[in-house]
Amino acid sequence: MQSESQGYVSAAGTAIHYRVFGTGSETVVLLPGWDNAPDEWGALLTDLVAAGYRAVWIDPRGTGLSDHPHHQWSMRTNARDVAAVVAQLGVARTDVIGYSYGGMIAQAFAASYPGSVRRLAIIDSAPPFPFRPPTRQGLQSMVHGNGSQPAGAPTSDHRRAILAILTARRGELRRITAATQVIHGTADAILPLRNGRMLGHAIRGAELRVIKGGTHDVLKTARGAHRVAALVIPFLRGGQANPVDNSTGLSVA
Repeated sequence: MQSESQGYVSAAGTAIHYRVFGTGSETVVLLPGWDNAPDEWGALLTDLVAAGYRAVWIDPRGTGLSDHPHHQWSMRTNARDVAAVVAQLGVARTDVIGYSYGGMIAQAFAASYPGSVRRLAIIDSAPPFPFRPPTRQGLQSMVHGNGSQPAGAPTSDHRRAILAILTARRGELRRITAATQVIHGTADAILPLRNGRMLGHAIRGAELRVIKGGTHDVLKTARGAHRVAALVIPFLRGGQANPVDNSTGLSVA
């Protein structure tokens, strides 16, 4: 999907890249996983724009076209990066969707800037440590970038992202005031479902939605992305997600 515009903002000397899709009056910030693949959001992005949203896809530091600094950063640093982009776009309050690593950044942003987040959706992510350890397959994927990196040592960016995750604290979630929806797949081998359940309990008033058979790559297929959109878009609009339908595998946990 072609972006309407793109740009950079300087956050403490680090260039953070973002792209804007759609021209709707309501803004939703998209925070991707650390692979930040070109198909990261798939049909969910298309559905958001079709629903009238202006979607702002931010490349977290160490990913995409943002700077890849050689020094270590923290989750609060990531939160400040998001705040810098939102400020540059002149948005007072925004909806936020975070996937995997991006879901962790979304938590940090919502906790650090509670007045800036209207609604928060977290997809296949985890709370701050201690969280449920991934399976062996999941750990290998975390270290080597979901299989996109060759076998061997993890990249410097992946190592710094892992260390950034370790800087977050569970108690910070108490500062989140935004309405929150947690979405998690039952077949997620990278960050197992228990993480979604812990998030649902840790964030005050959060609703947990489970996608039966959903893997960590649920957004990479059109069907999976549409299933997520069927939950997220009604939530962002302030209503209830579509009723549970056994044919789609959507359920409330």
